[in-house]
Amino acid sequence: MMTSTTSPEHERFVRDSLWVAGSLGLVAVLFGSFGAHLLPEWLARQGLESELIAKRLEQLEIAVRYNLFHALAILALLAVAFSRPLRLLRCAWWCFTVGMVLFSGSLYALVLCNQPKFGMITPLGGVALMVGWVFLVIAARQRSDGNTGRAN
Repeated sequence: MMTSTTSPEHERFVRDSLWVAGSLGLVAVLFGSFGAHLLPEWLARQGLESELIAKRLEQLEIAVRYNLFHALAILALLAVAFSRPLRLLRCAWWCFTVGMVLFSGSLYALVLCNQPKFGMITPLGGVALMVGWVFLVIAARQRSDGNTGRAN
């Protein structure tokens, strides 16, 4: 529901952020649950040695952790959506979203397919996540009117 002070752009940002954060959170819980309850036995049935199973479980845990943290980070963007430049927040949002698809998505694919080549994509996701945090830091230094908020 839009109020008289809510622009359509802000309304879309809120809707998109809630959808993406909810989806990322759901994926994190699903993969976390799968990893905790089914993955070790499933990997053993695929013929993986116990050391490789432990490595895959660790990789899955990292993917789930980053996935959940960045779902929360996207929700946190909403807390400042009306007091910081929306353009910078949307850049952070895109970087977090793309970063999660590349970072956690590649680790999920690596674990499920046991194909180390998917691990080559993971650093690209990590870079996107770092760039997203940089956009957030820049947004923190500016008010929504574009000024830095510093007195001259």
